[in-house]
Amino acid sequence: MDPLSISTGVAGLIGLALQVAPILNAYISDVASARTDIQSYIREVDALSQVSELLQSFLDSSAAVNGQFQTTEAVLCQTIKSCETCLMDLVRMLSKPTSLARRLLWTMEKQKVESIMERVRRYTQLFHFALSVEGWAVLSQTPAEVTAILEMQMQMSKKMQEIVHVTESAKAYREKTEQVAAVLEHMRLLFADEGRRLVEIQERVEDISRGLKDDREMEVLEWLTREQGPGRHHEVRSRRTAGTGRWMLKQSTFKDWVDPASSTRLLWCVGGPGCGKSTLMSFVVDELKTLHPGHEAAVAYYYCDYRARTTQPLLPALGSLVRAFSEASHGLPRSLQTLFDACRRERRPPLVSELEGILSEICGSFKYPFVLIDALDEFSPSDPAQTTYLTCLLDALAQNGVRVFMTSRTGPEPSLLTSGYSVVNYTADNADIRTHVAHALHTDDSMVALLDSQLEEDISNTIVSQASGMFLLAVLHLQNIRGQVSRAGIRRSLSTLSRDLGDAYDKTFEAITHQSQSQQQLAFDALLWVASSYRPLSALELRHALATRIGDDDWDIDDVSPLGLIIKSCCGLLSVDNIKDGQSEVRLVHHTLQEYLQSRQPTWFARAHEVIAQTSLTCLLFKSSGLPTATGRKRSSPSTKRHALVPFARKSWGFHAAMVPLESYQELAMRLFKDKSQLSALYPENRCISGIHIAAGFGLNGLVLQMAKEGLDVETFDSNHQSPLQYACAYNHTETALQLLKLGANPNHLNIKRDTSLFLAVGNGNIKLATILLDHRALPGQLGRDNWVPLHKAADAGYYDIVELLVRRGSWISSRSAKGVTALHRAAGRGHIDIMAFLLSKEASVEATTHDSWTPLHGASSSGQTPAVTLLLQHGANINHRSLDQKTPLHRACRGGHLDTVQTLLNHNADLMAQDADGNLPLHIAAREGHSAVVKHLLTRSPLQQLQHKNKTGLTPLLESQWSGSRDTELLLLQQEPTTITSP
Repeated sequence: MDPLSISTGVAGLIGLALQVAPILNAYISDVASARTDIQSYIREVDALSQVSELLQSFLDSSAAVNGQFQTTEAVLCQTIKSCETCLMDLVRMLSKPTSLARRLLWTMEKQKVESIMERVRRYTQLFHFALSVEGWAVLSQTPAEVTAILEMQMQMSKKMQEIVHVTESAKAYREKTEQVAAVLEHMRLLFADEGRRLVEIQERVEDISRGLKDDREMEVLEWLTREQGPGRHHEVRSRRTAGTGRWMLKQSTFKDWVDPASSTRLLWCVGGPGCGKSTLMSFVVDELKTLHPGHEAAVAYYYCDYRARTTQPLLPALGSLVRAFSEASHGLPRSLQTLFDACRRERRPPLVSELEGILSEICGSFKYPFVLIDALDEFSPSDPAQTTYLTCLLDALAQNGVRVFMTSRTGPEPSLLTSGYSVVNYTADNADIRTHVAHALHTDDSMVALLDSQLEEDISNTIVSQASGMFLLAVLHLQNIRGQVSRAGIRRSLSTLSRDLGDAYDKTFEAITHQSQSQQQLAFDALLWVASSYRPLSALELRHALATRIGDDDWDIDDVSPLGLIIKSCCGLLSVDNIKDGQSEVRLVHHTLQEYLQSRQPTWFARAHEVIAQTSLTCLLFKSSGLPTATGRKRSSPSTKRHALVPFARKSWGFHAAMVPLESYQELAMRLFKDKSQLSALYPENRCISGIHIAAGFGLNGLVLQMAKEGLDVETFDSNHQSPLQYACAYNHTETALQLLKLGANPNHLNIKRDTSLFLAVGNGNIKLATILLDHRALPGQLGRDNWVPLHKAADAGYYDIVELLVRRGSWISSRSAKGVTALHRAAGRGHIDIMAFLLSKEASVEATTHDSWTPLHGASSSGQTPAVTLLLQHGANINHRSLDQKTPLHRACRGGHLDTVQTLLNHNADLMAQDADGNLPLHIAAREGHSAVVKHLLTRSPLQQLQHKNKTGLTPLLESQWSGSRDTELLLLQQEPTTITSP
């Protein structure tokens, strides 16, 4: 603040003081009891007014004050602002009440007014001190600096007073000491008061900011994966008897794996089906968390599930791992937040490569990162290539220092592993089995009544012997024994125990048949639904499914059976995370039970899909299912529990129908499709949807053909102006799409989002379907959403074969989106080297610019795609090209913290001193974003010149790091020679 600004502020104080006087005088007539107090207040305000006028005259007359102020944080600047606020508070307080209110409230208001007037007195004293060149010079400093100066002056005056105490000068030094002490006290009190007010404001702001940050972080974490949280781990752990797995800690291979100095970073636990690998992993997870409770370590885990229905199993797996590491961090990684924003903006899921990069980055932020994967053989049974990819990814993490633990039925393929690894051949420990048997027997009241020490020992010995290291077999045998009602029955059961898992399942099914007819039916129906449903069912969904009777017009809530009864009737073949929680997932006791049902119960298993399809359609036909609460629009309503099966039935019935003959469900489906009001109620977000849309979306060719024969137009559109053909393409039903094309469907129709059928097929990576559409006159260059063409989508997703197909069929490689983006931009930003090379071979422009003047090199640098950067440079890309905001590729790489990319750009002579539109060097950007490794590398070249450079706001890289709170980069910059760092 310059002297002119200070003079203006002082003039404002004089004006405010003149406003206060009339208001104070008005109080005298209205509040008699306040007259004496008010008169003293008027004198205080007059004194402030007078000293302010003197201060203004001093400013006008003295040339010595010019240039004193270098910061708005100076004590005098802050005092003027604070005094102005103080007087405004006084005006507001004394001018609001009515005359009657003043009389009633004065005694309460007096304390507040006194507090304000006390501050006015202190301001007056400080302004008096400023009426000299010396005082002015002192108060032109910051509060901390003024305090230090005044304390030094006070100590000096005291010493001088002691030296000259016998002379006349002692009085002057004593007065000087008292004056300085008074000013120091006034300043401390004033700024302490202001500090308290500031702290209160800051705390309120921090509370709001913290709440917003927590909400955003939870949104990002939920977006990463909703598939599997800690519930699965807790369910496995809940079945683990205390002490189970502790023997593992004594194994030399495990000790070696945990040892940070060991080269063994990958431990592969191999065991047969049902031996207890999941239980063992749950123990290892908990033990690692106990061994490393601080922030230096993080434990991420994922339980593979054969029931997962996804063509991209890597996304939920990597999402779970990234989420676990993020939750263990002090805050979400900036790269994760950037990816979330980009995906939300582009309305797409993350790419595997993007999550893989973030996982690698976040693992590096921990001293002891652990990744544990259970049942790798169940990861992607239908696509082994996905399992191979995950194995190689985990091996790469292990090479970079992550400790990886995996379980599977089969051992590793040595050719896939390059890091140091060990294999543990695992069977259930006999001591663990004994502990589990003892716990189960002693927590079952009916068994306690039958047991004696000898019988208990016989049970334990027999089960351990027959289990042969298979924990699941021990559990099943124990279940059969607990179903006996006499000691003799227990001994007979022990004599028939088998070491074959299939035989054990046979016995359990036999036990189910010994129950009442109703319980048998309940058990078999429950097993049918859990084993065959398209997706896992919650406890409430299962209960409602079992209560829905095919052919009924509506359902009776009294048909719903308790969950405990359902679980009990299945004789241990079903498990649930939490029996008291209706949203808990119900699952088969083990994957081997699924295999048993498919192999030994083929007839029973075959009719499961028919039952589920018919039951789901029956549920959708119930009039109560069409009520608003059934569709999820009023989630908080208790009555939603009446319709728990509707979401599953709506989204899944067609998957089961696709596996059975048309005649088994056609009548129910056509009844539903012809009931327009029911369809509108079931699909409130899409009221124009028709039966042919639904059938096409499920790939039900027979049903589509039947409706076409009945005269239904294949060019009918839903609320999103989407055609049945687009439904078939969106859900990858190639044969259904072909059938619709033969029936006359238009392949070039645009939905409300401006997506064509070809664009949807390309997005799914379905080259067969894309070829069929092109053969039926789909336009390869038709502009879609944001003026993207299918080639943009294929290049973005990395589908090389489809890129080649589209170019061969006439797609223009230089086609630009609404923002000027080309296919090469998208491929470069994603790092798809093969596609980039192909496009460049077809003469794609390496210098093509978007509307904000980004080149493909900007995109590759921004996302840290170093091989892509190298390829573009080899093809002549301008390394110092500036975008609209004057940023070069090096600026972009520094912002993302991509060290390899930064090194590559610098090795190709990127301009280290290039300034963006705000005057920032790449070092400013890296320092602000907290990328220490990048900052360190940049400083290996011309450090002095970079460190001294100020951007347009006058900040050096050091000050940028300080303003942004990037502590690591601040410390790194401070380690440089002090003479190389200057303030603005």
